Amino acid sequence: ACSKLEYVVPIPLAQGLPALASISVSSCGALKQVFGMPYEQNGVQHHSSLLLPSLQDLELDWLRNLTSFVPQNYIVKAPSLKSVKANVCSKVINFPIQQANNQLELTLKETGLSAFKELLCNTKDLVLHNIGDHKNLVPDLVDLEHLDGLTSISINKWSSGECLVDASQIMMKFKCNGQPPKCFLQNLKILRVVDCEKISEIFRIDDGIESNARYLPNLKFVEIRECPSLEYFFPHTSIGGFSHLEEIKLVGLRTLKSIVGENNFLEAPTLKILYIRGCSAFTNFTFHKEIKKCVFL
Repeated sequence: ACSKLEYVVPIPLAQGLPALASISVSSCGALKQVFGMPYEQNGVQHHSSLLLPSLQDLELDWLRNLTSFVPQNYIVKAPSLKSVKANVCSKVINFPIQQANNQLELTLKETGLSAFKELLCNTKDLVLHNIGDHKNLVPDLVDLEHLDGLTSISINKWSSGECLVDASQIMMKFKCNGQPPKCFLQNLKILRVVDCEKISEIFRIDDGIESNARYLPNLKFVEIRECPSLEYFFPHTSIGGFSHLEEIKLVGLRTLKSIVGENNFLEAPTLKILYIRGCSAFTNFTFHKEIKKCVFL
């Protein structure tokens, strides 16, 4: 811990670190930037980029005054970046990292998501813990297109979240301006939602809004635990089927009535495992075919 440190590495020195593969910074209460400019150059306007060609892992932990990764008007190019973890960095507002391999794992705990929008387009796995006072992930925090490349989402302890995607809000926006999206989270394979007390549905879709869009067409695995307000995965039956869904785990969802609509019929021809525990309102569930493993507790 370095209580008075305001930045870790000066930009001029960082330019000469082509082999730098990992950065880990923790418990520096005064830290404002990871890469900064020396004081004698602070008054000069800089418009430049910082190339970190070998950087793969970046971990920032308990940096309560961190506002940006680099000074204003700088862009970081990190083509090899694979993992970014930020824990309790609640003041971050600018994180201009360009990463090109579309394989990034992004983990944020008590850290604002909006500052990381540039990284989201190249993120494969997104893990969020306690992401703040927002009612939905899309569109309040990020636009739908920011999440198109995701293959997995894990959301934990989101105390104010009411739904993951407010499709009704998105559809109304496009109804007034342009074409609505044809697919929602088209590449997502894994969805985990844990301990989110206000979530009442994963997708919010108003019955009055017509949509031929597809929802989670490649979903394989769903795990939802301890979400006491959840009533439906989707609120009505015009969603269609889940042709790739293999496993469902539902635990501690005492108000859950159904997955799709109110008829408790799920079109999931490849489903292999269904695990349900502590879902007392969930009854009369039917499928197209016999499941290999089915547990109701």
